Amino acid sequence: MKEYYDDYPVNDEGSLNIDFSKFKSRLKGNKKVILRWTLISAVIGVLVAISIPRRYSVLTKLAPELTNNTVNRLSSLSQLAGLNSTMLGTTDAIYPMVYPDIVNSPEFIVDLFDTPVTFKCKKEIVDTTLYEYLLNNQRSSVIGIVMSAPFRLIGWVKGWFVPEEETDPDKPVDPFHLTREQYQVSKMIRSGIEATIDKKTMVVSIVVTMQDPMVAAQASKAVNENLQKYVTAYRTEKAKRDVAYYKKLFNEAKAEYEKAQNRYARHVDLNHGIVMQRARVEEERLQNEANLHFVLYNNLAQQLQTAEAKVQQATPAFVEIISPTVPIRPAKPSRKTIVLLVTILGFMASCAVVALRKEK
Repeated sequence: MKEYYDDYPVNDEGSLNIDFSKFKSRLKGNKKVILRWTLISAVIGVLVAISIPRRYSVLTKLAPELTNNTVNRLSSLSQLAGLNSTMLGTTDAIYPMVYPDIVNSPEFIVDLFDTPVTFKCKKEIVDTTLYEYLLNNQRSSVIGIVMSAPFRLIGWVKGWFVPEEETDPDKPVDPFHLTREQYQVSKMIRSGIEATIDKKTMVVSIVVTMQDPMVAAQASKAVNENLQKYVTAYRTEKAKRDVAYYKKLFNEAKAEYEKAQNRYARHVDLNHGIVMQRARVEEERLQNEANLHFVLYNNLAQQLQTAEAKVQQATPAFVEIISPTVPIRPAKPSRKTIVLLVTILGFMASCAVVALRKEK
């Protein structure tokens, strides 16, 4: 590096004494060199920008229903403690604050594998799943290909000695034990989903980013629907268990009531016209038994209706403030920005080389 510093003497403090008039004259004298390298940098920037695949983003916003409203008496205390007052007084384990964690969970991501998507490939409309699309229809940038080349080579060599994992298409995907291929696809899905929440309004914002605009919109819709199904399943799980329990008791009570009715009717038919006191006592006993079973049957029918109504009451409502739409313009990368940055870097580097290079 000494050849760059000979024209700029070092002072007593060890720093360079730069003559800016000489610096300016060198730039003027090498305008063609600077222009040439700037143009080369611009061309490189264009190539880099074109090589990076475009990605489209879809924004959706959901306003979920909360099970309990703010507790007025504790609202001031919650603010002093830095807590969200809308969470006080609720026994929900799943509330809007944990929705981003749900979206990033392995079970949630795996559920998106079979999402049907449609996209255009070489002027043809292709119908497939999100899993197959991410596995077989992703473009890589030149930089990404170059950076991943050593790892691909290692994987290719490793394939000679270690057999590849065979994936059974009919076998359901186990989120607990993913294959290497399934893990890579789940990683791509997770990197393309960003969920955030406004702590004040509890509005959930979900941004889904994919290389194809149609796939991005379809995946965004699937994420919203799956999130709503997940929360709804949790909220209604206990109520549905109660419905199943009361339905079981109701069916048993109904069967017992019908048996008691049949016993009473059979006794009346067999003892029709008989005035024996014992027959009358037995008839009264069977009638009372049938009435008791009817009361139990009627009460359980009412409890079953109440439990079924609670399922509807526990089902949360979601309002889509912003619905998924097919994006027209790519979200990233900004090709103009890439070209501009690379061109500026090339210009600055050429100026530095020309100014600091030793004249012959």
